Amino acid sequence: MTTPEPGKTSFNLRGAVILVLVGMVGGTGLTLWGVKKFGTPAAPVVNAPSPEARMGTASPRVAPQGEPGTGVPGVLPQAKAVATQVSNNNQFRFALQSCRTTESGVFCELMITNLTDKDINFVLNGGNNPRSLAYTDKGLEFSASNVVLGSRSGSFYAEQTLVSQVPTPMTLLFRQMPQTPQLTLLKIGYRYRSLETGQWMDETVEFRPVPLIL
Repeated sequence: MTTPEPGKTSFNLRGAVILVLVGMVGGTGLTLWGVKKFGTPAAPVVNAPSPEARMGTASPRVAPQGEPGTGVPGVLPQAKAVATQVSNNNQFRFALQSCRTTESGVFCELMITNLTDKDINFVLNGGNNPRSLAYTDKGLEFSASNVVLGSRSGSFYAEQTLVSQVPTPMTLLFRQMPQTPQLTLLKIGYRYRSLETGQWMDETVEFRPVPLIL
């Protein structure tokens, strides 16, 4: 059995150290040259991860875009009003957004805002007096067959508290209305509880003319 010569072992150890230093300084090309020169297998060179890889890179995906709706995340803002009216006592602002023809009839959308600094009990009327009415270009009158105020709805009325300074959606549906290019008059009938007396007050607000979206 032949004992390895001390000089040979020292040479291999020195070669390995040289290869490591060569790999650190010169990269893969010089390392391969060192292998051929000294006959010692070189350890694989692994590039250190970049700071971005260590910290994590943000996804390039774009955040979801909004859908038509009410200004919550992922939703587009409400449409701009085509007309605005303020009640006679300056307590309510009515913003008409659109009236359009649907398979069910003429559908009108509005936003109402309580302009006072206190909450107010409010009733949007359909078939109840004072009624909500729509008139065609031929002078025909139609009463709202369904109304919606916030999260409440009904055929005759919808009642809900209007929070101070908070816009609340309201809609009216007029069924069996013949084809007409516009409403010559849209009259909104409503009731509210007076902040001064506590009594119910009857009022109307009018828009004229109102173009229809087909």
